[in-house]
Amino acid sequence: MGAAPRYNKWIEQWSADALISSYTLETCYDLLEYYFEVTENPTWNHFSYIADDILKAKIAQEKDLKERAERRKKSKEWLSE
Repeated sequence: MGAAPRYNKWIEQWSADALISSYTLETCYDLLEYYFEVTENPTWNHFSYIADDILKAKIAQEKDLKERAERRKKSKEWLSE
């Protein structure tokens, strides 16, 4: 019939080690939190594959929120004048 499929049980650990060495452990935790918030069906393989894209999206969202807060503050100041 053929050989039984072989599964490398260490692959997830290797991808985690690679992420930690590319980013910091704290950044990886932050990315995981963000990923679980915005993804409907999160998986480890998907996360480890697109971690860089997740980081870019998280940075863009944080920048957008900061800019919106600044615009909101300025608008309130203008209305108060």
